[in-house]
Amino acid sequence: MLLGGSVARGTARADSDLDLLVVTVAEDSVASWRSRARRLPVDFLVHTADQWREHFAPDRVGDESWGYAFLDGVVLHDPEGVVAHLAASVVDIHARYRVPMSIKSHYASLWDHVRPKMLAVLRRDDPVENGWASPVPDPRNPPCGTESGAATAHRADRRTGSSPRSR
Repeated sequence: MLLGGSVARGTARADSDLDLLVVTVAEDSVASWRSRARRLPVDFLVHTADQWREHFAPDRVGDESWGYAFLDGVVLHDPEGVVAHLAASVVDIHARYRVPMSIKSHYASLWDHVRPKMLAVLRRDDPVENGWASPVPDPRNPPCGTESGAATAHRADRRTGSSPRSR
């Protein structure tokens, strides 16, 4: 058994759950103990060693590599050394892993969608995230209550010490 996630990394917040990664000898998908109500938020992730190895090299969008949990995790119980062996295998699996083209294409498309929004927020020096689903702002037509492009440029000039004349 391994403690993973933000608690193991030391980055947990008040609303974080406990991620307990369990390595079983046989698949146990109907275990009643996994869904029982608890006073603390606990997420039991239970797989055989072979199933965990499959999760170390994702092959479709939405999967994530659980290998990092084994590298960052805190071993709670490992009498037969199975968890330690899995953690050692992560390094080799990650070294050979190549991201499938379908995953690369997905994230390239996502980046093409998000990048203009991120750049617009940076240009406006706006600390508030404008959200994934919001429309891409048009700098020629700023939303009500925002500065014009000239005012934004002037603010940028003050930060960098340059002036429109020195450009």
